[in-house]
Amino acid sequence: MTSEPSPKLVDEPERTDDERSPTDAASTVRRIAIIGVPNSGKSALFEALTRMGTNAANYPYTTVEPQQAEVLLGGVRAQLIDTPGLSGLELCSEDEAPTRSLLREHPPDAIIQTIDAGNLTRSLILTAQLADLEIPMLVCLNMVDEALARGVLVDADALSAELGVPVVASCAVDGRGVGRLRRQVERASQPRRVSYPDQVEAKLGGASARARLLAESAVAGSRPRRPGAPSLLPAVLEAHRHWAERIAAEVTRGTGLEAAPSAWDRITSAALHPLGGWLFLIGAALAIYFLVARVGVGVLAVGMERLIVEPVLALVSRWTGP
Repeated sequence: MTSEPSPKLVDEPERTDDERSPTDAASTVRRIAIIGVPNSGKSALFEALTRMGTNAANYPYTTVEPQQAEVLLGGVRAQLIDTPGLSGLELCSEDEAPTRSLLREHPPDAIIQTIDAGNLTRSLILTAQLADLEIPMLVCLNMVDEALARGVLVDADALSAELGVPVVASCAVDGRGVGRLRRQVERASQPRRVSYPDQVEAKLGGASARARLLAESAVAGSRPRRPGAPSLLPAVLEAHRHWAERIAAEVTRGTGLEAAPSAWDRITSAALHPLGGWLFLIGAALAIYFLVARVGVGVLAVGMERLIVEPVLALVSRWTGP
């Protein structure tokens, strides 16, 4: 599918959904779900599109139910659904269960996937899985301002050509790009699917089987397979990862304007280094020993004895006599 070139991220005057007449929209209400990995700006986009507050959390094991609101998106009357973060269809974490259940049992008419422009590969792995669901999709390339601040520029047009769906650059927190996203909802289309090795493709037998493989792996959870039973899931997930890495490398480039790393960034980088991590560990152990053996015993204990214990004993001895 050929997509329109993504315009620059600037504000444009336009009629809001509240200003449009109901006759501007189709009479049928379409269910549109906002899907994305945790911390990709789903709830911020939902709030920008609906102008209502949301209650969301990305802490592990926090129960967050999907929220819904009926809105006009361009020429589409939609029941917009804000879902909890989803890292992958094959995972079985409790906090992602409502989103998996929605996609498996009550699939929406279309999906708006929020993608963090600064962490493209992670989101594209989920895109590969959503493509097998054969649901029309629109991509919201979110947080482009934060990515630019780190010197990362994502070519939205190139990403759209790779995925085969409209891609709209946005900053959902302040509403930039949201107006263009509304107008693109009608153009949501089924994304291109990942090409698997011939041996894997023959055993899968179609997109529905691929989606079912991921869903069944989540339902089964940690249930062990019978000894010797082959599993296609590792090969499928590996193909997703390679596909995501390839596209991310092709559509992303550095601007050369990234800010110089701060002192804290240098410390963090050194601590994560294989050798630097051990040095930090040894230094932390020595620091704790010094604080306990020197400061704790030599300063706190002596200070407490002089400031608290001795005055209390002197006061008690005056009351009780020698």
